[in-house]
Amino acid sequence: MRVLLVSGEYPPYMFGGGATFMYYLSRGLADKGVDVTVVSMKFSKRFSRDIEVEEPNSRLRVLRVAVPVYLYPRHEVFQLVARPLISELIKEHDVVHLNTGLYYPFLRDIVMKSGKPAIVTIHGDPILVYKLLLNLHLSPSETMYGLLHMGESHTALKKELKELHPVFVSKSLYEAMRSKYEFRRYSIIYNGVDFNYIDKAVNSKPKTRFYEVVVKAKERGYKVLVYPARLHPIKNHSTLVKILWFLIKKHDPRILLVLIGDGVSRQSIIRLAKKLGVSKNILMTGKQPYDETLRILSLADAVPYVSLYEAHPLALIEALCLGKPVIAFNLPYVIEVKDICTSKAYPCSLKLVDSIKKFIEELLYELSFDGRLTNRKMFISQFGLDHMTSTYLDLYREALISMELQKPSQKLLDDNAPIMRGDIK
Repeated sequence: MRVLLVSGEYPPYMFGGGATFMYYLSRGLADKGVDVTVVSMKFSKRFSRDIEVEEPNSRLRVLRVAVPVYLYPRHEVFQLVARPLISELIKEHDVVHLNTGLYYPFLRDIVMKSGKPAIVTIHGDPILVYKLLLNLHLSPSETMYGLLHMGESHTALKKELKELHPVFVSKSLYEAMRSKYEFRRYSIIYNGVDFNYIDKAVNSKPKTRFYEVVVKAKERGYKVLVYPARLHPIKNHSTLVKILWFLIKKHDPRILLVLIGDGVSRQSIIRLAKKLGVSKNILMTGKQPYDETLRILSLADAVPYVSLYEAHPLALIEALCLGKPVIAFNLPYVIEVKDICTSKAYPCSLKLVDSIKKFIEELLYELSFDGRLTNRKMFISQFGLDHMTSTYLDLYREALISMELQKPSQKLLDDNAPIMRGDIK
């Protein structure tokens, strides 16, 4: 089988979890004997027809087209630039798999005319995200960025859900999208991570000075909070900065907040930290290589995941895998994770709260909250790379058979499994 994966983001050019998802999926499929081609972007100072080719192994090749870093919306620019390449590649592949928002307006016709099974993974609800953003005090640039992102995503989703086979990354996302959009076929597949890779990355040599800074802070008695998330208003960094100020004033100045990522909220975070006088207690690393992110995350005393919305945060899964206490709001997907991983015999190290500030304070200065993942076997069975890639591979095969027979996919719905497929009637 030959699979074409199309994703605007792919390491090292990352905006969020979509890049990590595609990174894992491409390698997992290749390890199972699938010939995989990834088409993604690389940032450039100008337009260029040169295509950067990377071949990590005999089954996987990554093709990157140059997209000027100053042009937005990047997903549309990427589609326009990559269209000729994708048009040719579709002919030699059996299945086309797109990431959210990459179907409209410049790829739709070539995908529809190809006659090949087309899958799209849906990573979030842009309408809900923008409604949440409207309740925040945003700068004009942040408001405009959010509006543009919602508009492009909404437009793409209307077409993707109707015409392609959508895969939702959580049950809660499926329920939310079903109330807003029309679609018939669907699957639900949780994103997975390579737990073996995480273990190896943590035990390998650090690549940046940031890791050493955190190590030295811990040696001096600092409490370390690590939050790996793009700097976007929906990730709610401002709340975390205010909590940091509160903890320093009430308890001890020896606390370090490490923010891994970059984005449109960077300057507003810097201004708020300066205003509150906590700039010296914040380490902003910017975007980091994936393995370095994992190494820094492994040093955390706790991971406060203060995001206001998540459909499937891979960073949360990675933190739990590393045995870190994770504190998060009572969001639908986070509740899903805890329900899957928790039983009377195996408590999960994921704490769901309404008041993040109160529990972070208790965790750092009062409680003994064990972050060890006691039910690791169950955790891997639900969120491991092997399970995710095997499930997608089954979906590809079913789609090929269905297309050959020119019949809709047979309904299959299992409420106890992390994949659900079906037809909506």
